[in-house]
Amino acid sequence: MSKRTLVLVSVLLLAAAPGRAQSRFRDLTPGVSTRDEVARALGAPVRNVSKSLVEYPAPEGMARVEVEFDNAGVAQRIEVHLDPPVTRRALSASYGLSGSDARKARGGKLVEYFAGEALVSFTYGSEAEASGVASVGHFSRRAFSAASGVAMPEPWGGPGGDDAGARKTTKGEKALAVLGGVAQVLGAVQQLRQGQAGWSVGNQATLEGIYLSQYPAASAERCQADCGGNGACRAYVFVRAGNPNPGDPSMCYLMSSATRAVQSPCCVAGVKGGGQ
Repeated sequence: MSKRTLVLVSVLLLAAAPGRAQSRFRDLTPGVSTRDEVARALGAPVRNVSKSLVEYPAPEGMARVEVEFDNAGVAQRIEVHLDPPVTRRALSASYGLSGSDARKARGGKLVEYFAGEALVSFTYGSEAEASGVASVGHFSRRAFSAASGVAMPEPWGGPGGDDAGARKTTKGEKALAVLGGVAQVLGAVQQLRQGQAGWSVGNQATLEGIYLSQYPAASAERCQADCGGNGACRAYVFVRAGNPNPGDPSMCYLMSSATRAVQSPCCVAGVKGGGQ
């Protein structure tokens, strides 16, 4: 999909404290975040798709965001729709995913489910993986199990309801988890500020933003040079060979803008001129 703009959606899971099971979107955690918290993070609802499904304003680069709530007003699924679709490789590298736990055909489209420390789904544009990922779903444990058919272990709060255990953690524990995530993100940004010769480079980081093109590249130095010679390129991400799957070649992603650095051992990231 070279020469097309690709949107690489990264979740804060990569920067979250160890032990957290759900991925997050815009600091929202399915199974934990309430309707009011969703509105504060995304803005006022655009429309009610159904009694439980609500559409919210989409951040730049995304087509729309839909949130499914339970009867208590807790978000159980956050579906982020992408336009144009994004390659599986780009998203897998961003989320740090490898093999999926389940694949299903639903409504003429392929849906791929990732359990483990993700609880996300990739819904493709058609039944073919080559059609690209058209939307990414972020789930609570209960919603993920119901949609994927993959049995999930007992939530850390024990029996009694989905992710209720996350609500029973103390304020101090929640604060430590949040601070741990923020510290790691800031660490990635700080690392990106330590480059030389007009570049900020991080050897263990990837970037969120808008992508210009992608192609196989032998080295991060080659990727940086290509970005430097491209007037529209503001940053790059070099994905090391073997990511996200063993046997995958190393890849270069050129970006027209970069909005956030995220720590990840998969990649080398660079920002032109030292900007963020």
